[in-house]
Amino acid sequence: MSGDTDPTAPDALIGTREPITRSEEHTMRRRILPMLGLVLAAACRGDTPSERDQPPEGARTGSAYTTGSESGAVQQQVEGTNTGVEFEAPRRIPGVLAVLEQIKRQPDERNLTAFRGDLGTLEDAMRNDLTRVGLADSGEFHALTDSLARDLGGGAGGKVDAPESGDISRIEARVRRLIEVHDRMMSSARR
Repeated sequence: MSGDTDPTAPDALIGTREPITRSEEHTMRRRILPMLGLVLAAACRGDTPSERDQPPEGARTGSAYTTGSESGAVQQQVEGTNTGVEFEAPRRIPGVLAVLEQIKRQPDERNLTAFRGDLGTLEDAMRNDLTRVGLADSGEFHALTDSLARDLGGGAGGKVDAPESGDISRIEARVRRLIEVHDRMMSSARR
């Protein structure tokens, strides 16, 4: 054991090489630090957020509360993600109106239950649109959605009761009124 070296000794880890002197260490630092500085400067390239391309004002982000350059999410765009201004309700309205026409021809519980789900999705989309443009409900929108929920049995899950005479025409009038209220509020926000 007298000829064995300690495995934790610095010379044992490096091999038989002699330790670096202070002058060699100083010379290596003087060579490496400028190269590190150049690499860091090349990586940064002076790119600042104000110099990056900004989306058009009012562009859609992941949040209903932010638009345009207000959000850092805009700079982290994912390919295929829509960053244009697009509201949710306009693309849902034709589907709801088509189901409403089907209910007028065949007013049964199954069609009304499906309609209630579609209408709930439309109401949520309308609320999201209003929030996105910064509008508060004047009370008319909320009153119409509550009336429709009562007409259709309210709440999620379960079936809707069989419609009584006059129910379908009242529901249709309220749905069309809800669409008009949404369109009016959205057009006032665009001015």
